[in-house]
Amino acid sequence: MWFISLLALATYASAAPAGTASTAIVSFTSTSVSTIPSSTAATAAFPSPTVAYASDDLNDSLWNQYQSGTPEPIIGSTGANILGPQNVPLERESPDFMAPPTTDSGSVENVKWSFSLSHNRVQDGGWARQQNENDMPIATTMAGVNMRLNAGGIREMHWHLTAEWGYTMAGSCRVNAVDQLGRNYLADVYPGDLWYFPRGIPHSIQGLNDTADGCEFLLVLDDGSFSEDSTFLLTDWMAHVPKEVLAKNFRVNASAFDHIPDRQLWMLPSAVPTQSVAEANPSSPAGIAPLPFTFAASKAPATNTTGGTVKIVDSRTFNISQTIALGEVTVVPGGIRELHWHPTQPEWSYFLEGSARVTVFASSGNARTFDYQAGDVGAWAGKQDEFERTHTYISGYVPPSFGHYVENIGNTTLKYLEIFNTNVYEDISLNQWLALTPPDMVKAHLQLSDETISQLQKVKPLPFDALLHQLSPRSPCCVASVAKAILAGTLFALADNTSTAACCHDAFPYTAVPARIKLLVAGAHLVQPARFTGRTSIPQIRYMDPSLIKNENSIIPLGRSSDSPDAPLPVVANRLDFVKLGLPEYKHKFAMVIDNLFTPEDCAQYVAKVESEKQWEIAGVGIVAGNAQMVDSSYRHSSRILYDNEGLASEIFEKLKPYLNDIEHMDHSSLHRNTCKQLTDPPARLVGLNKRLSFYSIKGQFFRKHCDGTYSTPDKKRISYYTLQLYLNGSAKELKGGATRFWKMGNVDGPERRKAQPGMPLQKFLDVEPRIGRALIFEQHGLIHSGEDVEEGTKITVRTDLMFEACMEESLAFVE
Repeated sequence: MWFISLLALATYASAAPAGTASTAIVSFTSTSVSTIPSSTAATAAFPSPTVAYASDDLNDSLWNQYQSGTPEPIIGSTGANILGPQNVPLERESPDFMAPPTTDSGSVENVKWSFSLSHNRVQDGGWARQQNENDMPIATTMAGVNMRLNAGGIREMHWHLTAEWGYTMAGSCRVNAVDQLGRNYLADVYPGDLWYFPRGIPHSIQGLNDTADGCEFLLVLDDGSFSEDSTFLLTDWMAHVPKEVLAKNFRVNASAFDHIPDRQLWMLPSAVPTQSVAEANPSSPAGIAPLPFTFAASKAPATNTTGGTVKIVDSRTFNISQTIALGEVTVVPGGIRELHWHPTQPEWSYFLEGSARVTVFASSGNARTFDYQAGDVGAWAGKQDEFERTHTYISGYVPPSFGHYVENIGNTTLKYLEIFNTNVYEDISLNQWLALTPPDMVKAHLQLSDETISQLQKVKPLPFDALLHQLSPRSPCCVASVAKAILAGTLFALADNTSTAACCHDAFPYTAVPARIKLLVAGAHLVQPARFTGRTSIPQIRYMDPSLIKNENSIIPLGRSSDSPDAPLPVVANRLDFVKLGLPEYKHKFAMVIDNLFTPEDCAQYVAKVESEKQWEIAGVGIVAGNAQMVDSSYRHSSRILYDNEGLASEIFEKLKPYLNDIEHMDHSSLHRNTCKQLTDPPARLVGLNKRLSFYSIKGQFFRKHCDGTYSTPDKKRISYYTLQLYLNGSAKELKGGATRFWKMGNVDGPERRKAQPGMPLQKFLDVEPRIGRALIFEQHGLIHSGEDVEEGTKITVRTDLMFEACMEESLAFVE
């Protein structure tokens, strides 16, 4: 299995000393100031400044503000509205062009291009559009192509002066190549997978139809002057060689070439291959190319944290890729890829999902902020002169990059690719640089307090949840602002027995917030412990029965913010910490709550679709590992529709999969090992959902304590280890009761429970309330749970299994 840590470019996470956390270079950090110097700080008085202090203006993104109404270049009391014509859609995409932050200054070349502005070459078989230095002059070392092939469509056999690196965005395709020694290679690639063809290696690409109608992919070429219209094409060459020469070369009659095209095809339609890779690839006397030209990056595990994920693929893992390195990054809403730069590599980035803000620092007081959306390209690097550009392959020299960060300013997960013209990924963290510099030197430059310096990270910071989006002391702390902060990924805690919220720093009072307030967000209750101050993160939310909270009037419901009432709520995924939540016997059990995974409209469509095709029936109870059913209304009382639909199961799984990195691979799972006793360390990987979707309609009904059983497919190649419960309705107005309740084990609080959680309260149960669009995933083995009585309204859910390719005695086919 593939794994590479990002620490110091070579240190593997498994090498971290016992008791320490493995650390990744690509990190996500707070959008807020980690510490604000205070007059009470234990530090020497700051010297008189030699220049003025930097402005306290927070320069928050105007992205959300610009998504409704008419964008205007007005910042506070400065600026004015536009009296002339406006391109409102374009202005909404670039609020930091319209109203730039005060930190922007000087001149920075354009580092943004959208493929939507590129000329598209449309042909029978697909289309392609490109970006090169004609579109973005600063990007001299790399160019990009966005290409789409229909099923069967072929990007014709060709080669070029540059290396070609490919990233599959959708669908699937078949690539083939032959190297200079006559060794051939054929492979199929899927979303998230890569290919790389060195300079001069002939190759072709063909769209398949096993996952979609063809494919769409991104190409990156290691020369900014590259043009997709200037490649060396098979048909173009053959059309320009005398037929007499063709006959001599191939040792056939000239008439054999009577039907070759008289010009290049470039892209062409064809039939979808019906043979497998093994059947279709001709046998070569020289054998198969020893270094694969493709890499299944979609199956490689990412470094996963609550703030995002990162996956690095360079020549250390994809050996043949000697001129292109990749960082595939996701950032949660409100999160940030930390301030950093790349010492010897230009960066060419492509945004796949979400919205981002990037400020590029180009030295000498030059800085400019850019906004990016899916389909945009960014290039953050110094520009080479003509000699350097034309001699890149010989000298290997690439000028230093610009300093920058990448901030998620949207309400959904940001996903983008960091691509470098090099063989090994590298970066330098501003945080780490300061931490490893003598403190007096840092103080002399920045006048930071000892407290702030003590918080600098000597090891490159792990990705963090976004901290509370800053609230200026000049602004009231309103419920909408708090809601936005919480939904972005972090709560701020309230000081006990005071009216002050400890937000960012104790020097920031917010008297508008009542003391000991309790916050209700996304169906979760944050119960304030005694003496609770400072910040608390989303994983510390308690999912509890509302009846356990004594003063219901102190709970403020937080929904969509008032400035964007129709905007979808961001997806928030939280793993349940059973120890902190009072059920320590489940310390090693996995359970996760994902809120807002589906919209109310999605949920309503699912129910309507199922009810239009099938009738509700009385639900039974599995009595032999789920294979036999009986009706027992004293144990389970509900109505059910069993709905077998692979398409719907796949649709749900695709939305669910990005949040399941923790259980995507089971390389060292005792749960799986117990099932596969013939192997010491059996592997398993998550492949989808059970196509059987069990829809439940529960009105005044229940399902008593039980554990879910595993399900295996008839061919014994797949087995379930986790349950998915998707709540299709649920709000305070329409539903009361019906929580999924996890119960403590046993009847008494024995010493083992107390030992597992010293000094903290033990709970008898833990409730996850039904909320529309919420998904609950939990381990099937050993987690005692129930569906509590629905007191008012009707609870509608769908339940199915997460299926793994399992190593069972009947089949070892999936073991790699």
